[in-house]
Amino acid sequence: MLTILALAAASAVQAAPSDRPTWATLTYGEALRRGEEIVYGFGNSADRTPQTVWVRRTRTVDGVKTTDWADGKRCPGVGRVIQAFADLPPVKPRLPFDGNDGEIILDGISVTLDVESSYGSAYGTRLTISTNVGTPLAAFAAKVRSELASCWSTTPPA
Repeated sequence: MLTILALAAASAVQAAPSDRPTWATLTYGEALRRGEEIVYGFGNSADRTPQTVWVRRTRTVDGVKTTDWADGKRCPGVGRVIQAFADLPPVKPRLPFDGNDGEIILDGISVTLDVESSYGSAYGTRLTISTNVGTPLAAFAAKVRSELASCWSTTPPA
């Protein structure tokens, strides 16, 4: 009887879908108009295989949040997005004296990727990249939006 109660308690303690931990987040919004922001959270079930990847999309439009879900079992686009993560080129540091001050872009989009990464043999290093239009990360964000456009459901994956 104690075993049954312990198992029931353990299953009741699972994280609520909106609180599930993610290994990556991609934030996408318009650079000047902060009325809409989309945050994609990428996570896995306990077995951590590509087939069990789920994506939580939290859209905030004029202060109102909605949450939708996609997963690798219901949407083949999830696998293509995961492959696109691996295809992102490495970031090159910009030195303050290299003569390239960059350009200020006031329109377009704002994209931020926060992801688990590795650097050499270090495991668990967090990497955050923020950018605007015309970059590989902006192209990646567009791919996420297009690949997952028809995949969203209000029902979280099991």
